[in-house]
Amino acid sequence: MHFAMRCYCVLALLCAGFGFARIQSSEEPSLGDVARQMREQQRLKSADIVKKARLVQEPGTNIRPQNSDTFIEPSEVLLPLGVLQRFQLLDAVGNELPSNEGWAVSDPTMAELSVEGGRALLLARKVGNVTLRHESGAETKEIRIHDRKPSMPVESRWILQPIDGEFVRALWASGSWFGRIDGSDEEKEDSAAYFYEDRGRQSSHIRAIREDGLQAWQWPAGTEEVPHMLCGDFYSGVLAYVGDKQNRMLISISASGKERWRVAVPGFPGRNVNVGLTGDVLLVEENPDSVGARVVVLDGLTGAEKVNFALPPSREIVRNMELRNGKAMCSPEAESSRNLPAYYSNIMTNAIVSPNVTTLAYSELSVVADGGKCEPGAILPLARIHLTVVQRLMIWDMTDELSTKFYTVEEHAVEGDAASMVFEVTEPTGDIIVGETGTGNFLAVRQAREHWPTLASEDVGYFQYRVTENRTVKYRFPVRVSGSKLRSKMLLGDGNAIGYVTRGNSLVAFDTDTAKELWRWKSDNADIYACAALKGDAVIVGQGKTFAVIRSGKLEDHRDADFMLFVMKFLPNNDPL
Repeated sequence: MHFAMRCYCVLALLCAGFGFARIQSSEEPSLGDVARQMREQQRLKSADIVKKARLVQEPGTNIRPQNSDTFIEPSEVLLPLGVLQRFQLLDAVGNELPSNEGWAVSDPTMAELSVEGGRALLLARKVGNVTLRHESGAETKEIRIHDRKPSMPVESRWILQPIDGEFVRALWASGSWFGRIDGSDEEKEDSAAYFYEDRGRQSSHIRAIREDGLQAWQWPAGTEEVPHMLCGDFYSGVLAYVGDKQNRMLISISASGKERWRVAVPGFPGRNVNVGLTGDVLLVEENPDSVGARVVVLDGLTGAEKVNFALPPSREIVRNMELRNGKAMCSPEAESSRNLPAYYSNIMTNAIVSPNVTTLAYSELSVVADGGKCEPGAILPLARIHLTVVQRLMIWDMTDELSTKFYTVEEHAVEGDAASMVFEVTEPTGDIIVGETGTGNFLAVRQAREHWPTLASEDVGYFQYRVTENRTVKYRFPVRVSGSKLRSKMLLGDGNAIGYVTRGNSLVAFDTDTAKELWRWKSDNADIYACAALKGDAVIVGQGKTFAVIRSGKLEDHRDADFMLFVMKFLPNNDPL
């Protein structure tokens, strides 16, 4: 089986979400295949772990053991008989305090305690519950020892506690599920398997966590910078940004927690970053007035810029007149122009095709309004003004070798007088994933009809376009959920036969071959987002701080953030920007 990858929200093993599709193949499993199998195995083994062992973290709080100066990680564990679990002592700001003395277990007959390298080790001996204490006053929550009977996991499962406030995001380090590419950081015993963003009101940290739940390092150290974790890289490190939008810096942090490089990325909105299989980092920077955008490609090892090009702008040109106070005044031979807002999709990489292809969709709109021959100073009625409008939905593809192609997916061209003419626009709204066959794309699109000069929209509709590998439209699936501030997000289900789209409070399932709607489900929450497709006709959707499992259009179960963080070990960051 093969999967392609996207890096913008859902499958947060590497980035803020790789999209994936599955096709039949005799070759070895690809990145997404391995990733999804690992997630699904964890789900099947541990579906009720959080029900049986959890303390729900309230948003914005910082729960600690008795002594707030120190605490023990992991703070809570499901521990199978015969399995050894390591623990570490941390100070109030998350720095490790190695201690060879002062450890104690509540019942030594249930768990055998030893100390190695300043860390406590517990070996599970008997079924029951114990706690681990340190003389500094730190104490774990419940450590539950079990006999591995279904549906308990066969290996240790752990839960961490936040330092700064709450965990808002989790990613898998590439070295823990993918492997290494040329130039990867050296793999050490304490290499990070996962990255957690621990965000509070006053500070924020990226915490690198080993496979066994111990903290390898945290970043930043000794500075007041507030990082926002973006994406893993293919060197086993992680990408983050700091600063406001126009003074933003993109930072590459190595697997050992050292800053590899930092690059100014003014106008980067803090989302829509992609890492190619070459290690290159791709992102979009917006102009300060949001009427233009450019694609930037950085070398993943050095941060050096490899590509920087502006997306063709949308423009309005006014000839032989001037617009004043909403009226058109004749001004022979005058000409003015302005850029119009830029609309573009996320960036995604299809890892199935060879060479790999990175794709971005965008809109081009050209509006020319001409007053023609007229009396200078005269107010022109809209019926006297001639409009020529061309609007295109475009796709830009770039291979690993940095060769590029541009395709016109859809075009609307019309001309006539401004009083009677209404023109159509088709604009990407952000979401883009690979097609169900492993080629082409599903693209979230907004369709509308507009008037000049206000460019006000009417008859707005939202669709999922199935764009083929030849960049033609196979079908347009109507999502039928309005609201300009809402976001569409799509996942492919088990076997890629079903597509799941969330928008607003609605989840819609449709047949990816025929575009037939299969079912709809509405949440009581105002805004939901698709997180992960499960085996069968089921999907996990986020509802604020909680998550729901929807199967065949019906609510099956709930999951909390601890399940996403410590069982599936990923949590997409859906903070509004």
